[in-house]
Amino acid sequence: MNKEHFLIELKLYLNQLSKEERQAILDAYIQIFDEKSALGLSEYEITQALPSPKNIAQNILEKLGLTFDTQSDYEDDWIEITHDTTYQDEAYNKYIPHNSRMNRLFEMLGITLLNIIFMIWVILLIAIILMSGWLVIGIFLASPLFSLFILGTAISTYAWFQFFVSLILLGIGLLGFIIIRPITKGAFKLFMIYHQWCWSVLKGGSTK
Repeated sequence: MNKEHFLIELKLYLNQLSKEERQAILDAYIQIFDEKSALGLSEYEITQALPSPKNIAQNILEKLGLTFDTQSDYEDDWIEITHDTTYQDEAYNKYIPHNSRMNRLFEMLGITLLNIIFMIWVILLIAIILMSGWLVIGIFLASPLFSLFILGTAISTYAWFQFFVSLILLGIGLLGFIIIRPITKGAFKLFMIYHQWCWSVLKGGSTK
């Protein structure tokens, strides 16, 4: 069972509730899917770990003092898909993890080669560029302090000129800080997404 089928089935079993109540419950399970997907689990693995939509709906309705209708009208046209159901359709089979040793070997080898030959250098280059940018920005931001020190030790036309230039560098540094901060956060976020994807593959997830 995939995420879409799980949510549709749960929604149908909760047909006794109001639209707002159903949506609140569905939103909660959508969040569960999103959180577990971020950890590298496939939709198939998530639905395997969760109770069936029928059991979830039954527990919710019982807590609300409602009777669970096992003979709902939609059951004439809707076939419940249980965790043990075997799917022949490709749309469902893609969520079933492939644990073939040969597939796992090629996946691990592919990820390793991808990281060693290409990704590690890309990540290293981006890290060097960002670190260099932060270093330059730090120097620009600190330049007025050095100028004030020089101005305090020897007041001269050159010292005043240097102080004026340091103020310009300070402005450039502040502008650079505003620009590089979101870039750094975005790069780190992309790195974490890639890191999670690599781990999901190494743990047996799909590369699709």
